[in-house]
Amino acid sequence: MIKFTLTFLFALLLAASSNADSFVGVQDPDYGTDVFIGVPYASRPTRLHAPMPLSGDQGVVMANQPTSNRCFELGPGASSTTPGSEDCLTLDLIRPSSGPGGKGNPVIVLANPMSPPPKKLLPVYVFFHGGDFNSGDKSEYDGRNLVKTSIALGNPIIYVAVNYRLGFLGFPSGREAESNTAMNLGILDSRWSLIWLQQFITYFGGDPKKVIIGGQGSGADMVAYHLLGYGAKTDGLFRGAILQSGSATGRSPIPYPNHTEWQSHYDSIVSATGCNNSPDTWTCLKNAPIDSVVKASSKVFVDSELANPASVFSPVVDGTFLTDFPSTLMEQGKFAQVPILIGTTTTELVNSVPIYNGFGTDESIIAYLKTLFPYAGDATLQTLLSYYPVSRFRNIGPPLSGAQWSRVVAILNDLQMFCPANSMALQASNGDNVFKYRFNAVLQSAPVKSWEGVPQGSDLRYLFPIGGVDMSKQSAADRALMTKFQRSIINFINKLDPNGIPASDTWETFDSFTQRNLVFGRGSAPAAVERFTVDQSVCAFINSKNLEFLR
Repeated sequence: MIKFTLTFLFALLLAASSNADSFVGVQDPDYGTDVFIGVPYASRPTRLHAPMPLSGDQGVVMANQPTSNRCFELGPGASSTTPGSEDCLTLDLIRPSSGPGGKGNPVIVLANPMSPPPKKLLPVYVFFHGGDFNSGDKSEYDGRNLVKTSIALGNPIIYVAVNYRLGFLGFPSGREAESNTAMNLGILDSRWSLIWLQQFITYFGGDPKKVIIGGQGSGADMVAYHLLGYGAKTDGLFRGAILQSGSATGRSPIPYPNHTEWQSHYDSIVSATGCNNSPDTWTCLKNAPIDSVVKASSKVFVDSELANPASVFSPVVDGTFLTDFPSTLMEQGKFAQVPILIGTTTTELVNSVPIYNGFGTDESIIAYLKTLFPYAGDATLQTLLSYYPVSRFRNIGPPLSGAQWSRVVAILNDLQMFCPANSMALQASNGDNVFKYRFNAVLQSAPVKSWEGVPQGSDLRYLFPIGGVDMSKQSAADRALMTKFQRSIINFINKLDPNGIPASDTWETFDSFTQRNLVFGRGSAPAAVERFTVDQSVCAFINSKNLEFLR
């Protein structure tokens, strides 16, 4: 329950009568933080239009509620309990507490240019959630524990989590989207959040010159695209990047917006909403009832013949933000040269491969891969399979899956995760420091099946209390690993270097000669250091075919 003191009410009255924005959050003494939920960073979005700045002074922004609007979502990752909204371009901000107080007590930030900034400005970590650009929400990644740890380490940070438009509303394609300059809207949303932070983060005690962007899964892919965006222009919006289970070239396909299949997705939505009889289908979709647009895009998502229907609504080569395929831009060195921390889990995409898909022959595997990479030629896929002789694999997967299933998992992990991450690290290390890791543990309180190993997202659970997990009640070994991993992340956010952990765990920079990963696992022994384990010839072949994979 929010408790309003006379002092606070007087401050609120002053804020309301000023010519500046002010933001009301709440204190959480359990974590030593001030929390601001649902702070708008752009105006309520005009459907199928790039984000726009907030108009004029916003007055008093009440960011003291436990939740805020989710963006409309698609697919199995969508919330089944919270409806979406078009008015969703907001961020959550968590900072070290500005002073003593009780749980739920309000705290106010006055964004007045005449007010002096705090004496010491803190580094800022901006996190973009995953969800294949079709689902997910900032609320799923509560950063209070991370900020609490940073305070305890004496290296406090400010944590920001961002919502951006998803699905068709965030990633429309087709000729109409191209002619209306309305592509990659979700990425442009996230870019706008960084612009807003440059203007306002000082008032919250953050240093606009010390912003690190990070993300996991497609959120990490988005971070990579910001490194490539607008011809690798950072515009001073960030100075480093953290990528967990994502890279510049792992996602495929990233087509031109007028590719035949992507045009058909747009045409299907137009037909399902009754806009096919309109002389201007784009304007019709902008004005159609939002429920009908979401329902139509959901049907296109479900009916997709792609094995990963999330590819239906995802980034495209728009010619402006992404001026070419990410692999081409990386090869040309057209990416922002900033320090990078990048990593993967041990078995990453193990849960992405259908369990009972009947992988009995090379032909059946190629047929499956064609649904993931529809533009790859049969000869390319056949050559790819030759790098993975079935004799190397055992039946160690789920029941009835067979050795061929394990083979497919290995192929997809190299194709979409391990080789792209290593290739990005190799190319980026030519310009600035790169730190690379492999995460090799799962929470003992949230066990997985033995054949799953350490799937994608395992490292996230050591940063955030996902699913309401109480991080303070984990095993001693898991708490120790949490501290070690969080400390590395916090050190990087503070000084662009994860070191500061015990000397025995020194994290060396990645380079083309050593290609070393730091391995995070349980136990009191020093963290292992390993050389990248995938056959270099495999990655070389995969990289040579990136354009065929449209990425």
